[in-house]
Amino acid sequence: MSLEDLYQEIILDHYKKPRHPGRLEGDHVEVRHYNPVCGDELTLGLRLEGERVADIAVRGAGCSISQASASVMSEQVIGRSVPEALKVAEGFRRLMHSEGEPDEDLLGDGIAFAGVARYPVRVKCALLGWMAFKDALVLKGRTAMATEAQVLDAMMQVEDPELGVNVVDLGLIYGVDFEEEGHKVRLDMTLTTAACPLTDMIEGATNSVLVGLDGIQEVEINWIWSPPWTPDRMSEDGRVALRSMGFAI
Repeated sequence: MSLEDLYQEIILDHYKKPRHPGRLEGDHVEVRHYNPVCGDELTLGLRLEGERVADIAVRGAGCSISQASASVMSEQVIGRSVPEALKVAEGFRRLMHSEGEPDEDLLGDGIAFAGVARYPVRVKCALLGWMAFKDALVLKGRTAMATEAQVLDAMMQVEDPELGVNVVDLGLIYGVDFEEEGHKVRLDMTLTTAACPLTDMIEGATNSVLVGLDGIQEVEINWIWSPPWTPDRMSEDGRVALRSMGFAI
């Protein structure tokens, strides 16, 4: 059996026999998440005992990726401390965005979803349960939603395809706003030239680094051409990068 076949078998097993299904009784919080692109939905219940994830229950419907991933999530975080569980969640988010080498010991069966990163439309499906878990922790006051500083830090991974410099140091981000209680982030952005045909590439890269970041489920980019971009908006690091390429900045 190939590794890919093994991963598919793991995903199918979690889909057909989800771990920790149903609904919790007693003291707990519940959150509901919905993915309009694929029609996935789930309701997650969370119970904490101090700083330990005592129990989770998930009920939902949707594609095999979303439901199996939620099953894996419940298996991987129950019994862990909140910081440890968040570390697992961050490891899975990084797996979905192909950031660094995955930690198989940390992810457990979550490693089976490694191939999903090749299909951006499925990444949101795989992250649905994990984002619900982090939202439940927010309700319990154990973590916070993403901040503007975190968004800008993540956006330093997104480069202008023509210049090879990240969009933050280029000064292409005019503003960051949060909507829907932090689940949606709207970026006011521009490009170095208004006629640049690369907006789709930047939008794809932006979704890759932001969706799944501390509760962010949706990203919207509002392209702004007035006022136009000027080199004055660049950081010193951006200037140094362009000078090294021969630009007179």
